[in-house]
Amino acid sequence: MLSQENNIILMTAVTLDYIKKSKNYFESIHRYSDCKRNVLIIVWDFGKRLLGLRHLFALLLAGNARKMGIRFLFHGGVAQKSKIHCIQHGEFIKVLKKEEMADDPVVVFTDADMRMQRPFSQVEVDFLEKLESGDFYVGINEHREESLEDEAIKIGGTPAFVAQHRTKMENKKIFNTGVYAARTTTIRKLLEIYNHEHQYWAKNFSHYACQQWIISYVIQSYSFFRALEMPTSFHSHCHRPSLLPNAGSYVDQQGILRSEQSDLPVLLNHKCCELFGPRA
Repeated sequence: MLSQENNIILMTAVTLDYIKKSKNYFESIHRYSDCKRNVLIIVWDFGKRLLGLRHLFALLLAGNARKMGIRFLFHGGVAQKSKIHCIQHGEFIKVLKKEEMADDPVVVFTDADMRMQRPFSQVEVDFLEKLESGDFYVGINEHREESLEDEAIKIGGTPAFVAQHRTKMENKKIFNTGVYAARTTTIRKLLEIYNHEHQYWAKNFSHYACQQWIISYVIQSYSFFRALEMPTSFHSHCHRPSLLPNAGSYVDQQGILRSEQSDLPVLLNHKCCELFGPRA
């Protein structure tokens, strides 16, 4: 369990329509999170149907959001928009008040299609609280050899475009930015640079995962950042042992996602139980 003095903020974001799909995650946060703050951002878009309001009301009535401060972010104000209204490139920082960022707290930002399986361990807390401005704690995507060049092809970059920019992609990994941790100064810097880089890169890719690609590019191309690899014991998004020897994840007979790196359940299970069968 986290100490009362921790300065960690757990944040996630959804659209109105996605609230229902994220119900299990909110319940798990209510059960396990002892962060200083837990923040749920509703990405609001007046151009979409507002029928999803019923899901918000249901969430409030069920009480599963009691540990979460609910804030709203108007999607129209997002400078570089994602096709799926995802704000993991740092837009979420705008909902925090100045006094909440005064001592540069650590933010753990996550997608909402996951489940928290346990509280943070003391080892994890100690590591997070030692992060410095510029540190960017994030896990690999599928395996360590997967590069930005590999991913560029997957998300619609043409062979000619990739060849033209190969030197910029060399020796750079593709990370899974569905979960990451950084201090607020780091996230503000990410947002600033991302908005600049997005204007060039995004138009050359066809898949919304270009957001993850650009973040991975930024944190490995600008000297301000230091990318620190997050273990699969903290976050796993289908890291198969066959692709990640001694660090993969598997589902045990009780349906709990576990990492080969730890005896503890994976902290943040990124919808893996839907894809993995139990290990015999």
